Amino acid sequence: MKRFFAALFVSALVMFVTAGALMAQPPDPRDSMIIESKPVDTALTGTPAAPAFFVKLYITNKDSLTYMVAALRESTTTGTAYALLSRTGTGFLNFTSIVNPLTNTLRYFSASTVSGYNDNSPDRFLVAGGYDGSDPATIEEPNATRKAVWEFRFRHSSGYDSIGVVQFDSTRVSAQPCYFVNTRPLDVRVNFMPGLLQIAPTDVLDVPGPRPTQYFLSQNYPNPFNANTQISFALPKAGKVTLEVFNVLGQKVNTLVNEYMKAGTRIVNWDGRDAQGNNVSSGIYFYRLLAEDFKQTKKMLLIE
Repeated sequence: MKRFFAALFVSALVMFVTAGALMAQPPDPRDSMIIESKPVDTALTGTPAAPAFFVKLYITNKDSLTYMVAALRESTTTGTAYALLSRTGTGFLNFTSIVNPLTNTLRYFSASTVSGYNDNSPDRFLVAGGYDGSDPATIEEPNATRKAVWEFRFRHSSGYDSIGVVQFDSTRVSAQPCYFVNTRPLDVRVNFMPGLLQIAPTDVLDVPGPRPTQYFLSQNYPNPFNANTQISFALPKAGKVTLEVFNVLGQKVNTLVNEYMKAGTRIVNWDGRDAQGNNVSSGIYFYRLLAEDFKQTKKMLLIE
C-alpha cells in the first residue's frame, strides 16, 4: 500500500512539474486571442441609456478546447474616452450580461469577475466560458484561421467625453491570465493581440505612437479573410488620402477613405461590402492607397 501511494505521489508530482514546464514555455503561435480593433460611432456612446456596442474576441487554437479564460484590462490611451462593460438593469454582472456568444461552443458553465470595476479608467475584468459536459459538440475544435467566438458588450461612460482611444489588453485578474484548457486537460498559454477602439465620429482608427517617417501600406490582416479585414497605413505628412478597393476587372468596388488627413498611422476596416452595402463575392481584390506623391496597391483574398 505504501508503494502504491508513493507511486501515485510521484506520478502527480511529474504531472505538476510537466504542466509547469509547459506553462513556462513561450506560447505556440497557433494559440492566440485577438481583440477586434474598430472605430465606434459616437451615436452609440455618451449615456448609460445609449445602445451598447460590441467588440469581437477571435481565437486560433491548435487543439480542441474545453475552457477559455480572458483576463482583460481597459485603459484610455488618447483623449478622455472610456468604455465600460455593459451591466444589467440592476447593475449585476454575469456572463450573459457581458458576452454575446457567436458560436455554440465555450459558452456554458461560464462566469465573470471584475476587479477595480467602476466609472474610472483603467478597469480589469475576467470572463470565462466552458463546454457543456453532456454535449461534446460544444467543445471548440482546432481553428487554423481566426474565428470569432464571443462579442463583449460595452457602453460608454457618461462621465467622459465621447472622443478618444480605448485599449483592451491582457492582464491578470485574481492571479489568472488569458489561457485555454484543452481536452487532455492542460492549461495552454496564448499569444494575445490587444484591441484599440476609437470612440469618435469617424470610420478610421487613429493608432497612437510616434509620427511616421515615411509612407507605408500594410498587407491586410487577416488574409485570406472572411467578412472583415483590416488595412493599416502610415502618413509622414498631412494631405489628401484615398483608399479604394477594386475587383480583378479593375472596377472600383468601394472607397474606404477619401479625405484630408494629418500625419500618423491609421487602421481601416473593410467588411467585404461594396459602395451600396452589398456583400461582394469570394475572390481576389486589390486595395490602392493614394497620398500626395505616394501610390501603392496590394492584393487580398476574400473567402466564404
